[in-house]
Amino acid sequence: FRRVLFRSIRFAYESNRSAIENGRLLADALGKLSPGDMLTIAPGRYSLSPKVSLNLRGTSEKPIWIVGEKSNVPVVITRPDNKQNVLNLGESSRTEFICLRNLEFTGGSTLIRFHDCHHIWLDRCHLHHAGAEGITTNTRDTSYFFITGNHFHDFNESAATGEAMYLGANQGKAVMSYSVIAHNHVHHCSGQQGDGIELKQGSHHNWIFRNHVHDTQYPCILV
Repeated sequence: FRRVLFRSIRFAYESNRSAIENGRLLADALGKLSPGDMLTIAPGRYSLSPKVSLNLRGTSEKPIWIVGEKSNVPVVITRPDNKQNVLNLGESSRTEFICLRNLEFTGGSTLIRFHDCHHIWLDRCHLHHAGAEGITTNTRDTSYFFITGNHFHDFNESAATGEAMYLGANQGKAVMSYSVIAHNHVHHCSGQQGDGIELKQGSHHNWIFRNHVHDTQYPCILV
């Protein structure tokens, strides 16, 4: 990921608006990002409703950066209910060269569902207390993911499988390749299964490296 910027945009939190109103404004801003843009999000609680599906396409020379502003107060991205995922990427068209950094995701069903996604960097985010899983890449093939330095915990709803990371799909129907899962802290996963990091059949050329995984109901790391 090259840090070549076309536009630097700061998204301000409007304290006179509700979390849902701020969430709608944020979703609109996210949907308008172009290659080379860096959107820096001010601290606050953003509740995304209705469903938010981003189909963004950066390039190797001009990635798209979505970054939480450094502060003692987090940038929290959530939903008002668990009827939908907090964030969907690449559902309608190929999404690539996107970095999500220093953001907190909580609530909803799955926190982030990645569909047709490639060259994605999820870095230094806090992902916890979802109605289903933390992140999933189980609908289409994915590649060149970099999942680094994140904190995943408390995926324990009884009706969900409860994995922090569900990578690929059963019987190789979707595979993850050429990716790095490193330096993440993963803990307290239960639900119906509760793996920490699960990499599905058929996935290949992946490094799972120096993660701290503990207190899971199923294996900490299952490949």
